[in-house]
Amino acid sequence: MKAYNMKSNNNNAVANQIVIKNDKEIFFQSYGTTIAQLKRDSFNGNVVFYTSIILDKDHWDYSRTTTKYLNKFLNKYTAFAIDTKTIKKLIKDDKIKLSNLN
Repeated sequence: MKAYNMKSNNNNAVANQIVIKNDKEIFFQSYGTTIAQLKRDSFNGNVVFYTSIILDKDHWDYSRTTTKYLNKFLNKYTAFAIDTKTIKKLIKDDKIKLSNLN
């Protein structure tokens, strides 16, 4: 398992915005709260595809900072171009699941 801080637009480590990876999943935590879980669905050479997206039902849109880094996280690790409006649509379309991750 590996954990590291997300990077700002200036490429500086951001406190309290953490990505945690293991062989099968990747998580995003904001201020110690798990916000998102992605499950690896396939592996092709060096490219890993995370398509099973689960967001914490109570915290995914908790604050502007959490939402900002959640969007960056999802843009980096999924095939979706993500913003808050897109997240809401994907939830409505049942492509993103909501669950209690904490």
